[in-house]
Amino acid sequence: MATPNFSENYFLDQMKTANLYYGSPLSEARVEPDILAMVNRETAMQYHILPLSLSGEAVVVVTDTQQTFKQRSQLQHILGRPVKIL
Repeated sequence: MATPNFSENYFLDQMKTANLYYGSPLSEARVEPDILAMVNRETAMQYHILPLSLSGEAVVVVTDTQQTFKQRSQLQHILGRPVKIL
């Protein structure tokens, strides 16, 4: 049985392919205070997210962990609106 050939940056490659990659430096992101206020500090720390913007009704957040994608439904429940994860 052949072992899949995963590159060192497999997750990153998959994110870019799926157009779910935020490629700009976060230090340069301009986030409106009302967007930041949508996610309290505890939730942001627990789920490793930073809210960036709104896309329709969805809060667009960035994360540094794959686990957040598995917890999307919990985040949507907590925030009371759809969540788009980058």
